[in-house]
Amino acid sequence: WVWNLKDHIDRKFMDLFDVKNLPVLTKEDGKDDGNDCYSNSYDTSQYDAVVEKPPQLDAEHAGKLLLRTDDDVDFQAAWNVLRDMMFDDEYKSDVLKIIESLL
Repeated sequence: WVWNLKDHIDRKFMDLFDVKNLPVLTKEDGKDDGNDCYSNSYDTSQYDAVVEKPPQLDAEHAGKLLLRTDDDVDFQAAWNVLRDMMFDDEYKSDVLKIIESLL
């Protein structure tokens, strides 16, 4: 699942430079304010952009999921656990304790 996650992140990054995804940039309202603002926005969100986040897995299920090595792991689910761990130190500690107890 880790390889699939890395591939997904890499592809999202490369998509930023795909010609069909590039915006047509025009100067905003033709005014010259010295900072070359452009009116069309360009979505540069990548791997860390979360559109809709599923509910957090409990620490036991999260730890077991991260330890799995089979090909049936949903890398998106594992990625969500990693995101949750990044933003919640207590959750991260609980998940790591589960992982440690299973090793």
